[in-house]
Amino acid sequence: MLKRLKRQLLKTGLDRLALLYLGLLLIWLSLRLIWFDQFWWLGLLNTFAFWWMLPLVLVMPWVLWRRQWWRLAACALPLVLVLHWYGPLFLPSFAAPAVAAPSAATVKVMSFNILINNRNYDAIADAIRQEDPDIVGFQELRPEHIAELQTRLGAVYPYGMFSPEHNPFNNGVNRVGVISRIPIQQQDKLPPPLAERGIQVKFEIEDKPLALWVTHFSPSNLYVFPLSQWASLWQQSHGQRMEQAQQVASAAEMDTPLVMLCDCNMSPTTAPYEVLGQSLTDSFRRVGWGLGPTRVIRRRWPVLRVDYVWHNQGVRPVEAHVGTDGASDHLPVVATLRLETIPGQKQ
Repeated sequence: MLKRLKRQLLKTGLDRLALLYLGLLLIWLSLRLIWFDQFWWLGLLNTFAFWWMLPLVLVMPWVLWRRQWWRLAACALPLVLVLHWYGPLFLPSFAAPAVAAPSAATVKVMSFNILINNRNYDAIADAIRQEDPDIVGFQELRPEHIAELQTRLGAVYPYGMFSPEHNPFNNGVNRVGVISRIPIQQQDKLPPPLAERGIQVKFEIEDKPLALWVTHFSPSNLYVFPLSQWASLWQQSHGQRMEQAQQVASAAEMDTPLVMLCDCNMSPTTAPYEVLGQSLTDSFRRVGWGLGPTRVIRRRWPVLRVDYVWHNQGVRPVEAHVGTDGASDHLPVVATLRLETIPGQKQ
């Protein structure tokens, strides 16, 4: 009798917990549909959307077993969004062939936020050597990083460009840069606000032009500030990311193949990502597999995908994946890309 009572109490408790979870989930998703990222707390919830959806893995089997059909119906909207957001990442991709044609102009690129206080230069170099990309774009560079990487990798990557050291935005640190085994044909500044943490270089690969941007969108870093400052800090950083995304989207309309290597400080379920996705393609989402998280906490647990290889219609992704640890709080993202002719582009 006592065991039966305990089981009944457990079932009742789990039923109420499932109901509470579904209610809160539906409230959040309804607010998201109405306002998206307009409020700081809503933007923060949207950033971590995957983790709020994860309990569905337990809740749905429970309500099925309990035959709670109305609660199962409440799972419909979250389930549709889960399939929309994450389903393509676990399905075979037919967007590109497994390998590019031998005659195609291909390039392998890496975007790597190496962490501004990371002094494990050997680990950084090893992470690059293991992937052997043609071009590496860096975020959070210090002058010491540049010197140490040139010492370790200069023989393989003799060409490079780095954002100005005397930039009032970064006080000489937190720069972006490129190293390459392919000669750099031209280097230009990006327009504001991208110029603060962004550079543009141009290559010629098998007679095909390539414009490559390396950018670092504004971070939030709320965890280092008191809770009382979160609202103003999020509004400021989110506004900057939206402005940067809009600038990219407008500037990306070009008749040259374009690749952007970006620590965008946003997850794929946020408004700036939606803005970028209107003009550029996320290589990993197109041909990668899995969730692909790149932001690491405590140097061991990847929790969010915030690093990207974006490209325009002049580029076709062949393969994309997350690279190996380089002692940073970010994992590099790597993509092999094929350069193609944009419709209307002069040969």
